[in-house]
Amino acid sequence: MSDISRTTIDQIIKGEALKSEQYNKRIEKINKTLDLPDNYFITALTSTTPTTYTCSNDCVGSERDPQVEDLLYGLDNILDIYSLYLK
Repeated sequence: MSDISRTTIDQIIKGEALKSEQYNKRIEKINKTLDLPDNYFITALTSTTPTTYTCSNDCVGSERDPQVEDLLYGLDNILDIYSLYLK
């Protein structure tokens, strides 16, 4: 999907040593494949939401944004592929 080897994806997921330059290039390639901003996985996420969450039934049955659906679908595909290597 992103032309990045399985070994490299495993290294990224496990946090194993990759040179910073190599890491950034591969992450940028993944971002482009999934139509994410160039710095999506490189810069720290700043959150303005509270750190505690509560369950609410307000969102039951509500529809997600199409972009969110696409991102979750892409993530699901990546996790499916990764799970094949864990078996």
